[in-house]
Amino acid sequence: MRVVDESLIFDVDLEDYDEKVLQASDSVPVLVDLWAEWCSPCLVVAPILKQLVEEFDGELKLAKVEVDEGENMKLAGRYQVRGFPT
Repeated sequence: MRVVDESLIFDVDLEDYDEKVLQASDSVPVLVDLWAEWCSPCLVVAPILKQLVEEFDGELKLAKVEVDEGENMKLAGRYQVRGFPT
């Protein structure tokens, strides 16, 4: 099993979302994972998303947004997310 380059999977929050996600999406698609620590399905999906990034071998990035931290729930509202994981 390969180790995933840390620059391909990164955490974002409300303050740096536009900069990190939109900037990264100029070069490759960025999958945004809106998740919560209490969300069991989120924890099940997390390793699958990591594997997907591995399989795309640098052609896909994963941005992780912990919706329960700070103002991050506003990102869920911006994109009309009503359930997690998304």
